[in-house]
Amino acid sequence: METNVPNGITELKLPTQGSASGGERPAVSILFTDQNGHGWYRNINGRLSRHDDYMKKLFKWGLAAPDYKIDI
Repeated sequence: METNVPNGITELKLPTQGSASGGERPAVSILFTDQNGHGWYRNINGRLSRHDDYMKKLFKWGLAAPDYKIDI
């Protein structure tokens, strides 16, 4: 299933697992494909790196959504 996000700023609210009273805060990273078909990874520190084959890697590691289809 593909979801298109409109250009510009998109805010997402993700549920957390409580407060940071123990000193740990939830961290978020994201994998996405841009409108030119390039794959990207933004890590928990905000660093952006290009990974055009990330879906193949997710399948190899068993992490892709079960209903997502890909030609490997």
